[in-house]
Amino acid sequence: MVSHGYGEEALKAKAAWFRTLSPVERLRVLDAMYDLVVTLNPRLRGGGDARPATASVRVLELPTG
Repeated sequence: MVSHGYGEEALKAKAAWFRTLSPVERLRVLDAMYDLVVTLNPRLRGGGDARPATASVRVLELPTG
Protein backbone atom coordinates (compact mmCIF):
# COMPACT_ATOMS: atom_id res chain seq x y z
CA MET A 1 0.00 0.00 0.00
CA VAL A 2 1.28 3.48 -0.88
CA SER A 3 0.69 6.17 1.69
CA HIS A 4 1.32 9.89 1.59
CA GLY A 5 0.64 10.59 5.26
CA TYR A 6 3.47 12.12 7.29
CA GLY A 7 2.34 10.27 10.39
CA GLU A 8 3.07 6.94 8.75
CA GLU A 9 6.71 7.76 7.96
CA ALA A 10 9.23 6.68 10.57
CA LEU A 11 11.95 9.12 11.59
CA LYS A 12 14.59 6.51 10.76
CA ALA A 13 13.18 6.17 7.25
CA LYS A 14 13.35 9.94 6.77
CA ALA A 15 16.95 10.00 8.00
CA ALA A 16 17.88 7.12 5.70
CA TRP A 17 16.37 8.95 2.73
CA PHE A 18 18.22 12.17 3.63
CA ARG A 19 21.53 10.26 3.84
CA THR A 20 21.05 9.03 0.26
CA LEU A 21 21.11 12.59 -1.04
CA SER A 22 24.27 14.24 -2.34
CA PRO A 23 25.51 17.34 -0.47
CA VAL A 24 24.07 19.58 -3.20
CA GLU A 25 20.69 17.84 -2.96
CA ARG A 26 20.75 18.18 0.84
CA LEU A 27 21.34 21.92 0.55
CA ARG A 28 18.46 22.20 -1.91
CA VAL A 29 16.14 20.41 0.52
CA LEU A 30 17.25 22.62 3.42
CA ASP A 31 16.85 25.73 1.25
CA ALA A 32 13.32 24.67 0.32
CA MET A 33 12.50 24.08 4.01
CA TYR A 34 13.88 27.51 4.93
CA ASP A 35 11.82 29.16 2.19
CA LEU A 36 8.70 27.39 3.47
CA VAL A 37 9.30 28.43 7.08
CA VAL A 38 9.98 32.06 6.14
CA THR A 39 6.90 32.11 3.91
CA LEU A 40 4.77 30.90 6.82
CA ASN A 41 6.40 33.31 9.31
CA PRO A 42 8.04 36.31 7.55
CA ARG A 43 9.13 37.83 10.89
CA LEU A 44 11.88 35.20 11.08
CA ARG A 45 13.70 36.86 8.18
CA GLY A 46 14.13 40.16 10.07
CA GLY A 47 16.89 39.54 12.60
CA GLY A 48 17.08 43.29 13.26
CA ASP A 49 17.89 42.95 16.97
CA ALA A 50 21.13 41.00 16.47
CA ARG A 51 24.18 42.57 18.10
CA PRO A 52 27.86 41.69 17.74
CA ALA A 53 29.55 39.87 20.61
CA THR A 54 31.53 41.94 23.08
CA ALA A 55 35.30 41.87 23.12
CA SER A 56 35.44 39.68 26.22
CA VAL A 57 33.79 36.35 26.88
CA ARG A 58 33.03 34.99 30.33
CA VAL A 59 32.96 31.20 30.67
CA LEU A 60 30.83 29.91 33.52
CA GLU A 61 31.16 26.43 34.95
CA LEU A 62 29.10 24.69 37.60
CA PRO A 63 31.12 23.11 40.41
CA THR A 64 31.29 19.34 40.15
CA GLY A 65 30.08 17.19 42.98
